[in-house]
Amino acid sequence: MGTGMRWFIGIPDQVQWDAFVAAHPHGNLLQASPWGRLKEQFGWHCRRLAVFDSMGTPVAGCQVLFRRAYGLAFGYVPRGPLLAGDPAIDDRLIRALRWLGWRMAAVLIRLEPNVLLDEPHATTLMDWVHRHRWPIAETIQPRSTILVDLQPTEEALFAACSKG
Repeated sequence: MGTGMRWFIGIPDQVQWDAFVAAHPHGNLLQASPWGRLKEQFGWHCRRLAVFDSMGTPVAGCQVLFRRAYGLAFGYVPRGPLLAGDPAIDDRLIRALRWLGWRMAAVLIRLEPNVLLDEPHATTLMDWVHRHRWPIAETIQPRSTILVDLQPTEEALFAACSKG
């Protein structure tokens, strides 16, 4: 992405953030602002961070959900972060995420990138995780999504379901 560029960390507005999530190859509903607003109704605190280029366009970012339980705070990044693929930019995002976790008094932040292990981007992501010496845990979100065409009748949809 160019070493001469100036990058800065900021908080994107909702419109800017949702456009970034929609355009990102690994964008997901769980990183969109409506999901954050919904989770806030159930006791979570939603925060967003982005790395912006010199034109003010987000190139990497994450929506983090924070919650307190048993006197401890923790953060959760469902289907994120949304990385740029440039180690310098991605490292800047993670440093900012660590700072945000510290500000929110979180003891941990769980990341669940929206990347399957057989995707080309997964190797880069796994190298990045190992470089930071982070443990890999089971995911909270399902690993795969099934798309169902809802055009057929209800009877046809149920007939197509596996019985066993």
